[in-house]
Amino acid sequence: SIIQTALPGQEDVLFFGATGVGLGAFNTVTKKITSYSSGTYNTSLGIKGNVYGLRCYDNKLWIGSSTGLHCYDYSLQLFEKKDLSSIANGITLLPTQLMAAERSKTGKDERLWLFVPYKDAYIYDLVNDKILPVPPAIKKYTATDVGIFSMYIDQKNILWLATNRYGLVGYDINSKKIIRQKEEFN
Repeated sequence: SIIQTALPGQEDVLFFGATGVGLGAFNTVTKKITSYSSGTYNTSLGIKGNVYGLRCYDNKLWIGSSTGLHCYDYSLQLFEKKDLSSIANGITLLPTQLMAAERSKTGKDERLWLFVPYKDAYIYDLVNDKILPVPPAIKKYTATDVGIFSMYIDQKNILWLATNRYGLVGYDINSKKIIRQKEEFN
């Protein structure tokens, strides 16, 4: 996963995550790489493990990793591990492999859609700090055995899932309707 932020002081930085490498940042001007990987533990200066997904929201970089969901605060230059199990009725939500950001009508990211292998998909409400279930209409397409390997929410607020079982599946978040590849693209 790679993301370029548009935050003050970070315009020339590409954050990246990779299996075996963890989290890093590449400055496109200086050509320097900074590692934010922590060997043994998650700390305020780095995170442990593989990084699968990156998303920016409210001056923070959200990181899905083998050790869960993390948040990097640009202004403080510190990492925080988000303990989702405390707001998910004790369910351990890691590794957090895939993420997509749902936008409000004003265009602000307000929810992260998360895929956790062997535990299905969940929605993390960034504003209210709550875990929400996926809507019933999309539930069968987000189950663990479907094999989601990519998720993305476009500018129209359509959640796109690339899956092994169903191929490309779209879900219109606003109208709460499924858009299947066969119906939409034939």
